[in-house]
Amino acid sequence: MPSCCRQFCSVFGSILANLVLILLLCYPFGRSLSFLMYKQLQENPYLWFVPGAVSLALAILGISSHYLTSFFQYSVTRVLFSIGIDFFFTSLKIAIPVMIEEVVFLFCKAARPYQPLSSALVLSFGFFWFIVGHIQGRFRRVKKINVLNNRIPQSLRVVQLSDIHIGSMRFTELRKIVNQTNQLNPDIICITGDLVDSVSIVNSELPDPITGQLRPHCGFAPLADLRANYGVFFVTGNHDVESGRDGLLQILSHFPNITVLSNEIHTINIPIDTQHVQRLPTPIPEAEEMDSPPSSPTPAPVNFPVRIIGIEDGSDAEFREWVSDLEKELPKDESVHPFTIVLHHRPHTFSWKPSIKGLFGDMMLCGHTHAGQVWPVYPFILLAHVPAFGMLQKARIVSKESKSNLAAHSETMFNKRMVTVTPHEPLDLCTPPFIYVNPGTCTWASRMRTISLNEITCFDVRTPH
Repeated sequence: MPSCCRQFCSVFGSILANLVLILLLCYPFGRSLSFLMYKQLQENPYLWFVPGAVSLALAILGISSHYLTSFFQYSVTRVLFSIGIDFFFTSLKIAIPVMIEEVVFLFCKAARPYQPLSSALVLSFGFFWFIVGHIQGRFRRVKKINVLNNRIPQSLRVVQLSDIHIGSMRFTELRKIVNQTNQLNPDIICITGDLVDSVSIVNSELPDPITGQLRPHCGFAPLADLRANYGVFFVTGNHDVESGRDGLLQILSHFPNITVLSNEIHTINIPIDTQHVQRLPTPIPEAEEMDSPPSSPTPAPVNFPVRIIGIEDGSDAEFREWVSDLEKELPKDESVHPFTIVLHHRPHTFSWKPSIKGLFGDMMLCGHTHAGQVWPVYPFILLAHVPAFGMLQKARIVSKESKSNLAAHSETMFNKRMVTVTPHEPLDLCTPPFIYVNPGTCTWASRMRTISLNEITCFDVRTPH
């Protein structure tokens, strides 16, 4: 098929999909208004256009406002975008109650006089969750997870940020995140994509074309204060690519504290703290060894390596291809590999497990899903991604209740089944390799969040000995 035909089909399909989506969004709110105006519509049927026009206008606003941000300054379209997306989420929220109303009023004529009351309750339900979602979306928690790993001689704190969404969020939110992260005193900070979600934000913050320097009062300036003892690492997300990948990377190049990984392997050497290192127990020598002359002591290592592998955002097929290329750069002997963190934005359901094995990874950090963010989206996220959020690993999870009995357990007790641990479950100890999907440090498009909380994830890694 010629490229022009493919492009036409793509545009036509996009327009058709948006029209269908607008009609679907019109239905819950428009039907609720018609139920609410039951008596008025009985007296004057011409009023039918009122609920239809109001819901159609809001639906069009919800769909088109996202595209408007690509052509106009975000400060101009921010309010329209927020109203449109809030309507989108709230309309999805009341869709099921409205369909139940539709069935009841269709088959039960005696219930039809109660349409205004029923509709008022449904709209109140939607408004209630609108308020609750906006309140919950303004909280951010720090979730701490202790990780056992025998590839490191001392404790290591890794902090994950993901899906900050500058554009949907103001730059003031970035300052709050930086301050909250720095308070954790991290050794390594990993940002797993979707730093921005607006073309106009990236374009307005590009370096000056004449001087090549960032403009005064650059909104991304708080990133310069993001501090980690051994580095801040960033990989792109799908919204970063859509908003202008090259422009964003050009901006980030002016922050020397941030290392952008684009299908790269980066190794850092961490000094060993001889005072606080978690030493292995000294073995008791055998009788024969006691008779033999003492051997010269092996000098203790000064540093221990930690490997960070960053993979760009891409489809499942692209991800597999990039992982295959990276595997060729690694030695095949598993014993020589250091503690390894794999960063990628999307948690590809069928690819993460062979990928983390092929890259000799200990932990894979992802984002993207927002844990569904709002209830109607949540079931679809569960179907599209495994895990949708939280942790998935092959080894069993050791909870707080069994921490005291940790010494009694051995690796032979680890089962082979996949165990999903949600962010609501308290984790105390877990063993790599595992994948962790951050539910989002911020929300996308709207402040509304009814599933989980905004999260900064803090991994405290230590040796089990």
